[in-house]
Amino acid sequence: MINQNLNLTKFGDPYPGLKIENFFDEKFYLQLEKDFPSDEKFSTQKNNVKRMSYDTSHGYELYSNLLSKSKVFKELHDYVYSNEFINYFINLFKTDILKEIKNKNLIKNVFDFEFHPEPFEHKIIDQRKLLRNKYAEDFLYPRIDLGIGKEGYGKNDGGRGIHVDNPQRLICLLFFLGGHKKMIGGEHRVWKENYTTINTPTMELVRSVTPDRNLLIGNVNSNKAYHDVNPITYIEGSRKAFFMAISASCKIWKSLEDNHFNRLYNPNRTQVYKKRHLLSSIKDNLLRR
Repeated sequence: MINQNLNLTKFGDPYPGLKIENFFDEKFYLQLEKDFPSDEKFSTQKNNVKRMSYDTSHGYELYSNLLSKSKVFKELHDYVYSNEFINYFINLFKTDILKEIKNKNLIKNVFDFEFHPEPFEHKIIDQRKLLRNKYAEDFLYPRIDLGIGKEGYGKNDGGRGIHVDNPQRLICLLFFLGGHKKMIGGEHRVWKENYTTINTPTMELVRSVTPDRNLLIGNVNSNKAYHDVNPITYIEGSRKAFFMAISASCKIWKSLEDNHFNRLYNPNRTQVYKKRHLLSSIKDNLLRR
């Protein structure tokens, strides 16, 4: 299904990322675009994952219906939940991941992890709940969600501002389809820390990616992987996308200092988050008694 003539661009600044134009074979992509659920189907169901304005994932009715009716989506689903998918993207970022391990930003060597390619998270998106579980061995697992962005996306959801994703996530991927005739906002934006000020650093925009048909973007989810969605203020149609990720069964990124900047832009990796996680675990244990 992957286009042999894709156009891949890698970025090193401000953190490892990539952009792949014409990622899927054209025939496969056109059918994928055709089979993608309508805005009406998304809007008439409960917003399952709450990653986008409307979305769904493995274990929900809309996702299951698509899986049973669309041959290309079933093929994509089987590909994402496979060792091949995990290997493909880890190999694209292998040098970058090794550098993060060497610099001790990754607190575990993910190359020693087992692969758990079948659906694992299902409906779980609460990272604190996920990380409270203890497994016999550390492993990596994939995930795919699909959804649409409508007016307000990026402000009301989609991270709601500049942020870094969960501390167990290794690689994040976004694949864009068609869906809108006109859109104001909706760009995926990449940010970095600006230390030109004496006191607390500010954020500087590095790159803005406009969603386009058959376009895949991705990055290593380092402690510096600041990003957001430019809030959509007007749209004719919807911003259609697949979210895909490779995550670990445990926390893999080191905690950051508890300061104003990190609490603002990276709260789920600060020491204060670690304390909240501990208090949450204590509360759960008390409730179980």
